[in-house]
Formats: sequence, structure tokens, C-alpha cells
Amino acid sequence: MYRVSFNNTYDRLLQQINNGKYHIDRLTDDISSGRKIHTLSDDPVALNDSLSIKRSLSSIEQFKKNIGFAKDWLAETETVLTQMNNGLTRGRELAVQMANVTETAETREAAAEEVDQIIRHLVAMGNTTLNNRYILSGQLTSTAPYTITESGGLVTAVTYHGDGNHFSIPTNFDSNTEVNIAGSDIPGSDVFNSLINLRTALSNNQPDQVPTQIGNLDTALQKVNTQIGKVGSRMNSLEAKESALESIGIDKQTLLSDTVDTDIASAISDLNKYQTAFEASLKLLSTVKDLNIMNYI
Repeated sequence: MYRVSFNNTYDRLLQQINNGKYHIDRLTDDISSGRKIHTLSDDPVALNDSLSIKRSLSSIEQFKKNIGFAKDWLAETETVLTQMNNGLTRGRELAVQMANVTETAETREAAAEEVDQIIRHLVAMGNTTLNNRYILSGQLTSTAPYTITESGGLVTAVTYHGDGNHFSIPTNFDSNTEVNIAGSDIPGSDVFNSLINLRTALSNNQPDQVPTQIGNLDTALQKVNTQIGKVGSRMNSLEAKESALESIGIDKQTLLSDTVDTDIASAISDLNKYQTAFEASLKLLSTVKDLNIMNYI
């Protein structure tokens, strides 16, 4: 009867020691690594949750990169459109001034030369690239959108070579953002032809033809400004999405930390408890092993 009791006690002590060592080793690893999940068997549900969170965080980083690209593209587009606005505005100022009967053929010729330079500048701006891609060519980003035809040293036509297509990129879990403005959204027939026609009227000293071009310039300005408004709206939307992604990312990081990271203070407290119990079990085991069963006969 005693032998059975002795063996049971001994076995229970060994089990307690092995259990204590397991927890001590596990907590030591948790504390040293800062992670409480090391293998799938540790906590399959938590590990699956952590993988899902990491996928979300990876998506957030990609969305943020996409937003950065879109903001850069739209910023370049805004610069080009603003230059077009400025050029058309200056052209309109010259048209109003040169429509006055007090102006001479010489002043109108000088104004015509300035308008010709405005056209060339706007074509150069319209051919702006970002990372070697033309921003106003629609989806034909490897093709320069505008070319000039000249005669007698003057611009006689500006031809558009892009298309009217747009492209969008994912900027959130459930939405995309249309990035580009195509040159066809601000037709050269409005922007460049209005300036070419103005230049021609001024070169030919035809002040009676200038008021018509003022109206055309107003139409072109309206279309350019409409596109500037779209760019601004998209930039604001991207700023809001970027801010939301930052908040979501912080929440996801916190959730990931709660799922897989070690609570150091709690782990140290538990480790101390297991070490105390482990040492007590070792001492008791030593005492039991030293016992001689004959002492109880």
C-alpha cells in the first residue's frame, strides 16, 4: 500500500517538474523574442489572425505607395494645367489690349510674337513627363501628346497624338482613384487653336477678328479650369484616404501586437511564479529520493 503511494507521489513530482520546465522555457523564449507565438501549434487561431492582419498591413503599404504615385502624377498635371491657364489668361489680356483701335500694326505684330511663344511654351508643358511617361497622353504614356507644325517660323497647328483613355489605381480596400487627365479632356482645338487664331489675327493686323478669339479663349479657360478643379478634388480625396489608411494601419499594428507580441510584465511575473514552484518541486523530489522505504517498516 505504501509503495503505491510513494510511486504516485514521485510520478506527480516529476510531472510537476517537467510541466514547470516547459513553462519556464516557453516564457523565457517569449520574453527573449518578444513573441508569444512560435509555431502553428502554439495558437492556431491567433496565428491565422496574425497572418490575416499582416496581409492587410501589406495591402495598406501598397495603397500608400499608390497614393504617393497618384499625388505626384496629379501634382505634375496641376502644374501643366496651371501653366495653360496662365498662358491663356495672358493671351486674353493681349487680345483685349490689341482689340483697341488705338493699337498699331507694329504693336499687334509684337503681341503676335508673344502669343506664338506662349503656344510653344504650352506645347512644351503639355509634353511634360513623370518617370519618362507623358502625363497628358491618356494611356499612350510613351507617346508625346503634342507636336507643332510650322510655316514661316510661326506655329500653324498643334496636333494631339495621345488617346482619350484614363487609368485608375487601387487606393483603398474598396475603391480606386482615376489618376490622369488626358489631353483630349482639354482639347487642343480649344486651347491651341484659339491662341493660333489670335496670333494670326494680330499678325494680319485684323483687330475686328480679335473679339471672336476672346470668346474662344474664355471657352478654353473654362475647360482648363474644370480639369484643374478635378485634379484638386482628387488630391483632396487622396489626402483623406491616406489619413484613413494611417489610422487603419495603427489599429492593425496594435491588433497584431496584441495577437502575437509578449506582454513582458505579465510574462516575467508568470516566469517568477513557475521558477519558484519549479525550485520547490526539485527540493521536494530530492527529499523524496533520499527517503528509504525501510524507515517506514
